[in-house]
Amino acid sequence: DSPDVRSRAAQLAEERSDESLISPLVRNLDDPLTLPAARRALKSFDESTVADKLGNVLNDEETSATLLIGAVRTLSDYRDHADLEKIIEQGSSDELDLTKEVVDSLLKLARLSPLPEDVIKKGDALLRELAEETYFALTLFQTFEGDEKGYLIRDFLSTTVTKRKGIILKLALLPFPDNPIETYMHALTAGESGAQSNVLEILDNLLSIETRELIIPLFDDSDLSEKVDRGNQFVSKKADTTETMANWLYSGNPWTSAIALDYSLNSATTNGEMDWTKIPRNQTIREVCSAQWAKDSSPLKTMKDFPTEEFILKEASMYSTLEKTIFMKGVDLFRDISGEEVSHVAQIAEEIEYGSEQTIFDEGDVGDSMFIIVDGAVRIHKGDKELAVLSKGKFVGEMALLDQEPRSASVTSTEETTLLEINGEDFYDLMASRMEIMQGIVKILTQRLREANA
Repeated sequence: DSPDVRSRAAQLAEERSDESLISPLVRNLDDPLTLPAARRALKSFDESTVADKLGNVLNDEETSATLLIGAVRTLSDYRDHADLEKIIEQGSSDELDLTKEVVDSLLKLARLSPLPEDVIKKGDALLRELAEETYFALTLFQTFEGDEKGYLIRDFLSTTVTKRKGIILKLALLPFPDNPIETYMHALTAGESGAQSNVLEILDNLLSIETRELIIPLFDDSDLSEKVDRGNQFVSKKADTTETMANWLYSGNPWTSAIALDYSLNSATTNGEMDWTKIPRNQTIREVCSAQWAKDSSPLKTMKDFPTEEFILKEASMYSTLEKTIFMKGVDLFRDISGEEVSHVAQIAEEIEYGSEQTIFDEGDVGDSMFIIVDGAVRIHKGDKELAVLSKGKFVGEMALLDQEPRSASVTSTEETTLLEINGEDFYDLMASRMEIMQGIVKILTQRLREANA
């Protein structure tokens, strides 16, 4: 049942054109690795039949978010048969990636022919819903501003706001799909005041007064306090740290559950009661609990119903996933990637300790991993010729990880040093299923190459 086997099966189904294979192909849309082959294969069947099968997926309340994303993306290939109202209804999902896919697909379909007025109206309603949620997220961000223990909370809120703003802009311009929306978004986020002003003027001419008043403050150069004040006109609920952390803790989302638990325990915002049956039992959660349990003053020790056997690790790593995530977010290579995505890299990063003057790798060695310096320092050299000395927060070996060419220089520790090693095979497996990680890393490496060639 590997992705390669499933992709090959999709290719064979395309050649056979047997309609009994449509349902299995639709199920293959749930995996990013098999989606392209399944999507191509479905194009060899009757469009109306395929669109109906995809519509059934949207109607099924048990359908997973990943399959819904694949089905919505595939429906964008069937303009004459896609049920546009079913697609827009998926936009209110708690899964932001699904909402983004819905809007991207509608935009693609709108560029083929104008969307019906009913769909445009539902798009406006979704826009208002997302804008209100975005203002609320900004209010929460302000609440956690300056809180050292809230770094990962702020990172999650910042990432969510950025994603929602992109979706909001596309929804606002659904009636005007031929506009270069991606260019507008870049201009609004690049920090160039001239380009930003030009796009805001375009939006001012295109959008209704109501829509302008709602979304322009999200994109203009007003500061956080001004945005929050403007948002108070549209958002009735007040930001409550304790309530938000409880909602995240029991959300079922592994990442928000982990960062909410970590913050609640470290900030003593918990009232001493938690429903442990609703909290995920994954490795990251167990690491949080284990680190807390090791403290004499841990609030876990006052909770009579805390199930230690289920949540305390018998043997903990030197650094937890959250600790590695926070550290790696300070490294150039991962700075523009969300903490949630970086945490997946953190889970495959292994701690290694070196003494002074120990070889990490030699020039000519096969390159199959990269290293991030957590503590200490290393020198890069060719023989006795020193090329550079790198310390905490820097990384080495990243190019060999990507191109698998032999190491171009040797690296040796100059003192006692702790590194995080990211193995190539694990990294490739992760990149295949986490597009945001690959895009973020490619962006940084491209910038570095441009600067080197400037």
